[in-house]
Amino acid sequence: MKKLTDTLVVKRIDWENNHSDMLVTCDVQNGIFSYNSTLVLPGSELNKLLSHLQKQNVDLDLNDCLKVEQWSENEIHYIFDFSTFDTSEFVYEIHFSSNKLKQIRA
Repeated sequence: MKKLTDTLVVKRIDWENNHSDMLVTCDVQNGIFSYNSTLVLPGSELNKLLSHLQKQNVDLDLNDCLKVEQWSENEIHYIFDFSTFDTSEFVYEIHFSSNKLKQIRA
């Protein structure tokens, strides 16, 4: 099982209250390579990811970029859009097994 380490420059995090996964829109950097991507990560990683991003940017409140959309009585969509902080970069190093990665590319 191959272990991968990539650096993610997080642009946006989306998740719904009734789904176990979240979508992370980011720039993936691996060595000299960089590309835009959307990753599907387990929702259990959300607090770890937000905590790490907040520690990097102690002068900012990440809740300022949280948007909540009520789609229906039972469906709530949450969005962290980090483009509101255009002077900061939100970097996260992720370690995962290649067989657990789900990546969406078009």
